[in-house]
Amino acid sequence: MKNRVKMKMKMVIVSILALLIVPAAKGFSDDSGTGAIDSLESALDYALMHNPGLASSYATWQGQLAVVRQERSLADPEFTIGYFLYDDGMMGGSEDRKLSLMQRFPGWGKLSARSAVAGAKALTAGHRFQSQRLKLCYRVKEAWYEYAYLMKSLELARDDHSLMKYYEQVVRSKYQGVLASHPDIVRSQIELAVLSDVVVSLERLEEPQSQKLRAIMDLPAEIPLERPVLPDETLFMPDQILVSKLVAEFNPDLRTMTAQVDASRSALDLAERVNYPDFALGLEDAGREPVMLMFSINIPVWQERNKAIRRQAVENMRASELQRREIDNESQLQVIELLYRLDEAVRKIKLNRDVLLPQFGQLVKVSEAAYRDGAIDFLSLIDARRQQLQYELNYYRARTDYLLIMAELDMLTGGELPTLGVEVKQ
Repeated sequence: MKNRVKMKMKMVIVSILALLIVPAAKGFSDDSGTGAIDSLESALDYALMHNPGLASSYATWQGQLAVVRQERSLADPEFTIGYFLYDDGMMGGSEDRKLSLMQRFPGWGKLSARSAVAGAKALTAGHRFQSQRLKLCYRVKEAWYEYAYLMKSLELARDDHSLMKYYEQVVRSKYQGVLASHPDIVRSQIELAVLSDVVVSLERLEEPQSQKLRAIMDLPAEIPLERPVLPDETLFMPDQILVSKLVAEFNPDLRTMTAQVDASRSALDLAERVNYPDFALGLEDAGREPVMLMFSINIPVWQERNKAIRRQAVENMRASELQRREIDNESQLQVIELLYRLDEAVRKIKLNRDVLLPQFGQLVKVSEAAYRDGAIDFLSLIDARRQQLQYELNYYRARTDYLLIMAELDMLTGGELPTLGVEVKQ
């Protein structure tokens, strides 16, 4: 039994040291810095160093590590000094005080078992910190990519507004000398008003999106935040089997629950020792009397209480094991759903990029020439341009969705998706 506990302690300590060696965080700093946030990498670096939630999780982890050192130590010895209030003649009148020193020792294996529980809890806190770190990275990426998509939507809306102004001039030149109430002129003015409203709405949305990203990063107002742009298009489809293996091995929530199961198992081992009595050794000096060696032991007679302690430990371990199984099932289901959504995003990107956008670009050019020749009406020209704009937005929306799904997969696999050479296909 003793060897088993020692082995568990060694495993826990090695695991904690391994977690400490992993570059979990670059360190937390109160120095805000002065450099502008001009890339996703700089945003991630700043958030990892300054986000208060992540710093809190790190402090909790370090505090739990300190508990491990506490549980390895014995309780402080107890020193007692007593004075006799009166002399009944039996002490001889020479001494009026008594000194004693006692050291209490936990029952057989309890100290090691308590250390194992504390170590497993520290490991759980460490994995929870890693989980918080990965979730923070995902939140930064999500806000960054959505901000970049907003900027691209605003760019397209402004381009469309400029194009509509050009169309209005075309209409006016075509119907020069005709009343300003001509239906095509009125339609162009209505369309300009609608597009102006879209541009204004998107411009006003920029501030909330920017503040959301700043809040996640804990970025002060005096540090500039450059407008993000969507990265160049690069498409990959990770293999489902490999991703599932990565999730099973590196998923931070699964690792956290595995550590929690170990902590519950160590707590059960401690509960099994509740009937092992604690004892104390000490010395007593009563002056002229010889120094007395003392021994005391507690007697575990309240068995109902002890049975309840063991029952609680059993149920806690069972709950942890069931919760871990639930997280495992949910994670694997999430992999399937994410890969389906990723495949859909890739399909839509290729459809819009390779088929629809080139065709709608050609349709708009043909429609412009046909309108000048009088072959189609102005409403048909506007409709062609509207559809082109919509599919441009669909293309960039699909690209943004692809980036968000890849970021979520990276979080789900514990950040190992790009670093372990997952096989992909274009």
